Amino acid sequence: MSALAASLILGQLAALGPGSYAGTLTFSDRSEVRLRSAPLGETAIDLETVPVLTLGLAGRRSDWTLAYSPAVSYLDIEDERLLTLTNSARLAFGWTESRRLRFTLGVEGAIGRQVSLGLREEQSLAPPAPAPEPVTPVAEGAVLYTLTYSASAGLAYVFSPRWHGRLGATYGGGRGLDEATRALVPEYRGPSGEAALVHSATRQDELTSRVRGFYVEGPDTGGRALGLEAAEIWRHTWTPRTAGSLGAGLAWLRQRVSGEDPYVTVVAPSGEATLTHVIPLGHAETLTLYGATTLGVAYDPILAVADPVVGAVASATWARPRYGVVAAGSTTITLPADPDRSSARALAASLTGTYTPVPEVGFEAGGRLFVQDIPAPETAGGPPPSEEAVDLGSEPQWALFVAVRFDLPLARF
Repeated sequence: MSALAASLILGQLAALGPGSYAGTLTFSDRSEVRLRSAPLGETAIDLETVPVLTLGLAGRRSDWTLAYSPAVSYLDIEDERLLTLTNSARLAFGWTESRRLRFTLGVEGAIGRQVSLGLREEQSLAPPAPAPEPVTPVAEGAVLYTLTYSASAGLAYVFSPRWHGRLGATYGGGRGLDEATRALVPEYRGPSGEAALVHSATRQDELTSRVRGFYVEGPDTGGRALGLEAAEIWRHTWTPRTAGSLGAGLAWLRQRVSGEDPYVTVVAPSGEATLTHVIPLGHAETLTLYGATTLGVAYDPILAVADPVVGAVASATWARPRYGVVAAGSTTITLPADPDRSSARALAASLTGTYTPVPEVGFEAGGRLFVQDIPAPETAGGPPPSEEAVDLGSEPQWALFVAVRFDLPLARF
């Protein structure tokens, strides 16, 4: 973090005082009981709870968000009960200089033990993504002791009623904290960034010129990866119920998988397409259909390599007051830049029913399916597996679950 950013945050902290900010303190939690298939057994029963305590402060020009979550899991692994704890925290700061200019800063991290399962619902302290993302491969059944961290800064500027832009930069990384985990998640670190210029051509059409880039190095493997991507994206609203986007561009990747390998350079197409359609079924009852596909370059910490990746997501959401049903599916396929490496594939599907009797409490029940095919670590670019490393495997996995959610406001001041 730069000296300017640090001084800005310290100045705002010094300004905190009675009457300066309006604050809220909230507690939320999602607890799940899960019956699932087990890689080395018949079935397993897991208990998982993810409480989150969030403090929000809003002033005339600035706002703060501080969140902390101790995620606790009691899992059945190879017919043995295992208790894991992962501590996560996030601090976000925003400053609105004027109607045209806004700055954001953020830091977040997580440390602890968890079991890598494609059947669990991933939790994050960051704001939810505007749309579901494709599934990612996991080290199925592995007990991972990891540290992850990131720091980010952003700027958004409105040039005119029809033109606005944004800049963002992030530095992050992660690593395994014991020998068995390092065999599956070798250390990785590096910066990434994005710049975008958006033009509202009409009330229905929006054109975005976007440039992205990242650099990742692996001190354990000697690997390096530099990726750049430029794309033009058209977003169109056909009706108040139907909207979509279409984008195309080019991606450039230069990397070496390990310190002993030569650099490989690849130029590949990139793009995205999305479509959302809302069907009214009755009074306050809707069916929302969503589909998306993406093509780009990404780094995977499990595979310890960057590759062009194809992803697809589809979902159907039925909603009415208090009740809802969501059917979703997603898939990811890597396209290795080196023809000597094998492709990694993952597929996930879920069906979830929800009941929300009051805004503060909700119930869920449903099922999940997950299957993947990951090349062995030595062909994926990671270090040779240790004797304690697990077989990533590709057997289909299933789970049935019930869950309860709480979202409770504790205080306003």
